[in-house]
Amino acid sequence: MPEPVVRSFGILKKCAAKVNMEYGLDPTIGKAVIQAGQEVADGKLNDQFSLIVWQTGSGTQTNMNANEVIANRAAEILSHKSGEKFVHPRSRKQIIVF
Repeated sequence: MPEPVVRSFGILKKCAAKVNMEYGLDPTIGKAVIQAGQEVADGKLNDQFSLIVWQTGSGTQTNMNANEVIANRAAEILSHKSGEKFVHPRSRKQIIVF
């Protein structure tokens, strides 16, 4: 995936977390998601985006990849293990669906 596309997902997810905090996202989780999104935007997590450019039309794979990477990194920021889904990438309850 081209680096500018990956970085733009970090910006998008960071902004979505800011808005979602206004609508009930736990601020502790929201701040961790914002920090993780910034790390993606800064290119620090590029190795986590191994998808190819050619995908089905909507780019769903890249969006879901970004959600997984950011949720896992946010969990790590909050001293939880990556992959244990403390910050869930698709939870409407946590409003992490960006």
